[in-house]
Amino acid sequence: MKATDLPKGVTVRGTFQSGVRFTDRNGTNYLLFSKKAGVQSAMLFVEDWVVPAKKTPRNLLPVRDFVEDCEMGGVSAVFHDAARSVTDLDGDGIAEVTFAYELACRSDVSPATYKLLLLENGKKFILRGETTVDPGDGIMGGTFTADPDESKWPAAFLRHAKQLWTSTSADIGMKE
Repeated sequence: MKATDLPKGVTVRGTFQSGVRFTDRNGTNYLLFSKKAGVQSAMLFVEDWVVPAKKTPRNLLPVRDFVEDCEMGGVSAVFHDAARSVTDLDGDGIAEVTFAYELACRSDVSPATYKLLLLENGKKFILRGETTVDPGDGIMGGTFTADPDESKWPAAFLRHAKQLWTSTSADIGMKE
């Protein structure tokens, strides 16, 4: 998908990186990934637009995260495309979208902040933690905490998020 493929009323903040179009019970959805980068800062945006038939588009739950005032090293803000999925794990006809990204300001080989989000119809479930890195003497990082607490997640959502975390949390920002 390209930014020029978007319908009237669906907007992108920052520089468009990629997008996914899908349909669920809400209508046609546009999941958009974009970025705004500076010398010492970077900001990532994720927009989940729904366009019901013959109605005004609405952004279900915009996500914005950033690194700022990075003076000590390199800024990295990277989407992990392998973590991106559109599912209907609970079978309610409304899609869940899952995606992940890492943010860092670093001058050494250390884990970055890593967040994996699962959104459904304006509800947000997040695994927050660190990427995994191997500085040469074994893997560091990779731990996470769930928000909300794991007991409040639907079981299928938590299982899906944990599987994606395990397979996608390796640091890719150092290559940026």
